[in-house]
This record gives sequence, structure tokens and C-alpha cells, in this order.
Amino acid sequence: MIDHQIWPGIGADTRWSGFFQLQYVTDRIRAGSETFPRRQVQFYQNFSPSRRLSQVGVNGNFGTDVDFTNVRLGRGGQFNLNATINATDHLVFDMIANTSWLHVDDAAGVSRRLFTARVERVRANYTFTARSFVRVIGQYVSTDRDPSLFIQPAAAHDGSFTGSVLFAYKINWQSAMFIGYGDDRTLDDQRRLQRSDRSVFVKLSYAFQR
Repeated sequence: MIDHQIWPGIGADTRWSGFFQLQYVTDRIRAGSETFPRRQVQFYQNFSPSRRLSQVGVNGNFGTDVDFTNVRLGRGGQFNLNATINATDHLVFDMIANTSWLHVDDAAGVSRRLFTARVERVRANYTFTARSFVRVIGQYVSTDRDPSLFIQPAAAHDGSFTGSVLFAYKINWQSAMFIGYGDDRTLDDQRRLQRSDRSVFVKLSYAFQR
């Protein structure tokens, strides 16, 4: 058995073209050679309040969960936010902020936080004309851990930043050109972002028809 799940729940349409869902999840999931029971409350809400704020969403879960690295049961959750903002008729922002965490018992039976992981991401898309646009993406991923709660050595902190810029131009209905730049950085021991990679690319696509 890999996992076994039962998900009773309810869902409803809400104001502003929204949808709400609430579930109680009971399952068993394998970690290593063992299987663990999980009991979670999961929720989801999405709506579109206005033309400018075209989408807002929140979802997550709370309850028991599995520490797959150390093969044991813990208690934690996830909380995720996302939004789409039409700043102008040409400029659109897409944003997400996700957080997950897990608590486990230490040797004395005291509940302590094993880790907290976060993802923050912003994407901006500016459309010049029907033929061209520019897209900018920035994403930061980080994890804070308590190394004393890990069986194997683990870093107390790590993080990475990924940034990219892409320009696209549609030459005609069959051809498009893309020019892009990417910059990747990782967190060092002093918690400063150091460049790990960067790249520039050009791509030309053409559709052949018979």
C-alpha cells in the first residue's frame, strides 16, 4: 500500500463568482517501511471580487502529517495565498505566498517545530501589443529547520532566489521570437544570496505546414 484515502466534504458557490470547499481527510500513507494515519481538515476558497482584482484564493490544511525524512508522525499544516491583479489594461501581476510547517515530539516528549518552509513568487506580465509582451518572474524559496530534531545532519537554514525576464515578439501568425535572461542565487552561511547561475537565451520558432 502506498496510501489509502477517504475525503468527505462539502462545497458551495459564493459571492463574486467564488467557490468554497471544506474537507475532512482521513488516510494512511507510507513512509519508509511504515504506514501512518493522518487526520486533516482541508479548505479551499477562490473568488473574483472585481475587474482589477480578478482572482483571490486561499487554501491549506491542518492536522497530523508525516515527517518523511525521519519516518515519524507529526502535526502541522499548509497555508497558501494567491492573487491576480490587473493593474492596468496591459499590466498583470500574479502573486503567491505559501507556507508549510511541521511539529514533532523531541526525546522528552515536548512538541517542537521541525521545519518551516516558504515560497514567495511574483510574476508581472506587460503586453505591449497583440504581437509582443515582456514577462518578469521573481521567486524566493526558504526553509528553516531545527537540526537537533533530524536523525541525519541537516542545515538550519537554506534558501534560493530565481529571477527571469522574457521578451516575446510574434513576427507573424506562424513565427515567434523569444529573448530571455535568468539569474539564480542561493543562500550562503551568512544568509546572503550568492549568484549560482545566470543565462541568456534566444529562441526562434516557426510552424511548417504542408
